[in-house]
Amino acid sequence: MVVHIQADQARETFEMDSGFTGGMLSGHRLLGSWLCVVLCTATFLTSCDGPAAPEPVDPDIVPKPRVVPEEDYTTLSSGLKYYDFKEGTGSAARSGDAVSVHYHGWLTDSTLFDSSFLRDEAFLFTLGAGFVIAGWDEGVVGMKKGGERQLVIPPDLAYGETGRPNIPPNATLIFEIWMQEINP
Repeated sequence: MVVHIQADQARETFEMDSGFTGGMLSGHRLLGSWLCVVLCTATFLTSCDGPAAPEPVDPDIVPKPRVVPEEDYTTLSSGLKYYDFKEGTGSAARSGDAVSVHYHGWLTDSTLFDSSFLRDEAFLFTLGAGFVIAGWDEGVVGMKKGGERQLVIPPDLAYGETGRPNIPPNATLIFEIWMQEINP
């Protein structure tokens, strides 16, 4: 959407500055189109840097996962464990719903590897669509708006044998998730 708006604005700017509005002046229209392509490509390339790394924070205020007694977890057949700190209200999230969440993610030694809070940006995804690790697709189902849940995700439902930057291979992950919005 942004690219189209900027392309239209560039075309209008070219037409106003040059006095040409297309029609029989195909050479100038081609130049205007070329200008639009260049501007749109530059906009696209600068917007594809991915998420910015979290800013360094004071180690005394880095969040740690809340302690949950082992017997308080609900364990699913997949090996995923979850605990609800707060249930939330309204309808429960289902596969196919678009959800917006805030979260922290840790290794089992409490090393924080990711946090939407540190980026100050909630994370939006569609449940069950495979856009997130399998542990999230399974573990976020059933949450309600305002709910707070801890997930303990085994490696085969996370990044498995390959790992990721800052996540070693075969790592069990801990997430605390705050449900912001659910859109069926």
